[in-house]
Amino acid sequence: MAKAQRIVMKDADLDLAAYGITFGGLFNSGQACESGTRILVHEAIHDQLMEKLAAVCDTLVVGNPLDPKNILWPDCQ
Repeated sequence: MAKAQRIVMKDADLDLAAYGITFGGLFNSGQACESGTRILVHEAIHDQLMEKLAAVCDTLVVGNPLDPKNILWPDCQ
C-alpha cells in the first residue's frame, strides 16, 4: 500500500479527523514523507467526512508566508 494512509473508522470524531487529515496532508506544503496520500474511510461515514473536510478546506487562507492571516503557503525553499 501507499505510504501514510489515514484510516477513519465509523466511530471516529469526524471533526477531529477532518482537521487532522487536512493539516496532516498539507503539512510542509505536502512535501513531507508523513503527509497523507490516501484516506481509507468506513463507507457509513464517507459522505459526512467529505462534508467536514470541505468545510475545513474552505477556512484555509493561502498566500504569502509573512502575512499572519495566511495558514498555508507555497514552499519557497
